[in-house]
Amino acid sequence: MIPHGAVYARVPKEFYEAYTALDQLCEAVRAEGFVVVDRTTGNRFKLKREYFGSTDPEKVGKQRGSHESSPSKQSGSFTDVGAEFCCGTEGEEFGYCNAPLTQMVRDIGDEIGIAELCDDQVELVSRSVRDTIAAQVANPFSGQKMLNHFITSGAGDTYQYQQKTTDPEIHKHDLEFQLKLDGETVLIHKDGDGNVHLMLKFQVDAYVLQKEDPVCRMGWI
Repeated sequence: MIPHGAVYARVPKEFYEAYTALDQLCEAVRAEGFVVVDRTTGNRFKLKREYFGSTDPEKVGKQRGSHESSPSKQSGSFTDVGAEFCCGTEGEEFGYCNAPLTQMVRDIGDEIGIAELCDDQVELVSRSVRDTIAAQVANPFSGQKMLNHFITSGAGDTYQYQQKTTDPEIHKHDLEFQLKLDGETVLIHKDGDGNVHLMLKFQVDAYVLQKEDPVCRMGWI
């Protein structure tokens, strides 16, 4: 697991509430989508590819569904270092989340551009765990359920975005588009009979462990 926010996209402001541009961005990145962090208010918004609706003429009004393939060198979007960190030297496909792990192993503190998306208008960036934690601390999250970036309609497989942002003022704020990862942490207990019990399920922001004066901060991982 990596801290949430370790991979994010540098998105130009003209994308902020542009429905078509954000649709193209979610299509270009081989992931579920993004968590849009409003660095002005600390609010979070979900931006998911499937909610933009299907592009199949026979499935009008239905959700798009997930990507059928993972990030690969063949996609042509990776930088040289991104291809190395995310795909490996033998052509393995480890995904974007492998970049911050490689940074950690190699003790690389600077941010690394791992992919260029949307005709090079958007840069996908990997940053160190330390910087990710600092970013999360600077923009604390209440843990409340995230709203969608765009207003939605429908239910079930027809649940999808409409072309209007949930917060009409969001385009005026400073936003960060973090690659959407699983934001739920689950603690379980196995008893003496081998039964597994769910003890706690929560959403949080980042984590850090310190040897001196032991500190353990749990976060969104």
